Amino acid sequence: MKVEDAQFGDMIAFNTPSLIGNLIKTATFGNVTHVAFVTGSDEIVESTMLDSSDKDGVYQKSLSEKVGACNGDIWHLRPEKIMTHMRKDRCDAYIESILGFPYDKAQAAKSALDIFTNTPEDFNAFFCSELCTKLYKVGGILKGVNASEVTPVDLCALKMWNWCRQIQGKNEIRKFNKIPLEVFDEY
Repeated sequence: MKVEDAQFGDMIAFNTPSLIGNLIKTATFGNVTHVAFVTGSDEIVESTMLDSSDKDGVYQKSLSEKVGACNGDIWHLRPEKIMTHMRKDRCDAYIESILGFPYDKAQAAKSALDIFTNTPEDFNAFFCSELCTKLYKVGGILKGVNASEVTPVDLCALKMWNWCRQIQGKNEIRKFNKIPLEVFDEY
């Protein structure tokens, strides 16, 4: 399946029906279980525990392959400042420097449970929304948000998106574009 008009800096969000997906939805009170950062018209960078190709950690993948393998809801999101503020050169260099980094299981659990507040940012390993948030910070369109505390649904809820397009499924993202950046840490 092809994602129309995908461009660098967009984000793809997933609601995957699985045991892990259901745990994420329960812990985060949301319906987004995974996010990936678009690096090209048919390429993403993501951090996963294990996908269908048994990859673990940060790696690049075909967007159409990822979308084709998902049997849940999928959304295509575009940030507001993508054309005027996104620094592709910085993001490309950062992505190149972290490819192969491990998946951060412990930090993913902490962010989902939201019982460990004021966790320092740690980029020795990544979970999916931590990676996307860090890339938006590196690219210059997101500031002041602790990437290590952002869940997939949190990232979708931040008031930073120009639009969200449903690619597959029928459910809308809960709380989409509702949380102002300046009050995010209070949620």
